[in-house]
Amino acid sequence: GYFSMTMNIYVAQDIDSNDALQVAVRADNSVSYETLNGFFSGLSGLKYKDPNTNVWTW
Repeated sequence: GYFSMTMNIYVAQDIDSNDALQVAVRADNSVSYETLNGFFSGLSGLKYKDPNTNVWTW
């Protein structure tokens, strides 16, 4: 059968929080602002953690 590997990212309001939401990404590995703003209204900026260096960046 056909099996699709869905990639997810983990999103949290506070970088020190362990309370993260799991969000599925689109085919191009992007996530829409509207999706994230639905979880965190008034979203103003995002930081992401580089999985290779484990460092937070803008």
